[in-house]
Amino acid sequence: MLAEFIGVAQLNELTGRQTVLTDQVSVDDLQRFRQYIVPLPEKSGASDAAGINVRLRFRSAGDEALQPTLLININGVVGLECQRCLEPMLWQVNIDSELRLCVSGKMPEDEAELVDAVEVDDQGLHIRELIEDELLSAIPLAPKHAASECEVATSVAAPVETEAQVEGAHKPFTGLAELLKQDDPSKN
Repeated sequence: MLAEFIGVAQLNELTGRQTVLTDQVSVDDLQRFRQYIVPLPEKSGASDAAGINVRLRFRSAGDEALQPTLLININGVVGLECQRCLEPMLWQVNIDSELRLCVSGKMPEDEAELVDAVEVDDQGLHIRELIEDELLSAIPLAPKHAASECEVATSVAAPVETEAQVEGAHKPFTGLAELLKQDDPSKN
């Protein structure tokens, strides 16, 4: 089980040994993320209790001038609500991130925009919070089934009209241009 946070001394040791930590995190433990999750559809065959697999790889920079990095891999399956039909759908979580570990306020100015970084405060690195942040940034803004899988998308699709139907349709503004020309004496 991953700790709530890893202290600065532990971070130095983990990056020095280039340690890999793996764990399975329950969605119930992620307070902010779980509000977006719905129970998985029964027909999916996936289990809500399966959780999310997390792999953290700490890597030293090898150079004193560079900060160590953290490679994060998060994968699993969760249920989201389709914004088209409001039914549960599967979302395959597959996140790979590389983050530079920086002591609070010590990020070099010239690299600030080039790399993704996470600040390590006096307490250390808040692991669960970091995992949750990665999940929240990857969640789709408006999750939807594929059109072929969504009941609403297939039932709402507009019928295709033939050319004969379009030609015979009532067109209320057809003669408007002629009427406007007749009323305006400057156009004559």
